[in-house]
Amino acid sequence: MHRDLIAFHAEPGCCAHPSASTLAIAERTGYRALASDVHLALGTFLLGQGRAAEARPLLEFARAFYSNALTERRRSRIDDLIGSPVSGPG
Repeated sequence: MHRDLIAFHAEPGCCAHPSASTLAIAERTGYRALASDVHLALGTFLLGQGRAAEARPLLEFARAFYSNALTERRRSRIDDLIGSPVSGPG
């Protein structure tokens, strides 16, 4: 999984396929925390690429997972990402 995420950063043009395969792998594990973390990582990456429309559903998936008092800080961070202005590749 981490190799796919590194590939995103190295080759932004390759983003569509690895994101789909990485998400599919994470979701197959049945571990919602892992799937949520992958959604969060990919959503954050896409925001950095100026692709807010694609990032939003990924971030909302992660946000839905972090919905209790114990995860309030994590959810707040995701809220900040969802509400952040779009910034393109720097």
